[in-house]
Amino acid sequence: MFGTHPGLVGRLLEVMTAFLSHRFQRVIIDNVYSSYAPVISGVPQGSVLGPLLFLLFINDITDLFDGTVNVKLYAGDIKIYFEIVNNADVDCLQKGINDSCIWAEKWQLRLSIDKCFHLRVGLIKSVPKATYTLYSTRLNRVNEVRDLGVLIDTQLSFLIAHQCYGR
Repeated sequence: MFGTHPGLVGRLLEVMTAFLSHRFQRVIIDNVYSSYAPVISGVPQGSVLGPLLFLLFINDITDLFDGTVNVKLYAGDIKIYFEIVNNADVDCLQKGINDSCIWAEKWQLRLSIDKCFHLRVGLIKSVPKATYTLYSTRLNRVNEVRDLGVLIDTQLSFLIAHQCYGR
């Protein structure tokens, strides 16, 4: 299943193969059981190795960016950001988004378009108004975003998310 890999050999390869192979799942609703189906991708939820394997899997995405576009990873989220001064900067950020799509396709992942958006932060009005696309779909522009319990808006006004309910 895994073949050979210079960094994964011997007993470690055997353990990983056993951990990720020959897994099955079923659904139980109101004491009604589905039949078992093979699990052909992913890692067991709630496992100790699962998050580590996920990090190893996605860690090379940062190699896409040459330092001009900034990238931050947290769990399953990626944030790509860049200071936009002119139209060339808009193109540079879009290239970063496009490169992320290519990386995801290479690793057989699909980025969730409905969870992707762009937030313009800043006070300068002369900056080019840009639209960005993901898989040829226009990304929604938002005025605020909730990130790890903090609400961030276009003016970088940080609010604790629980203070924002009812706004």
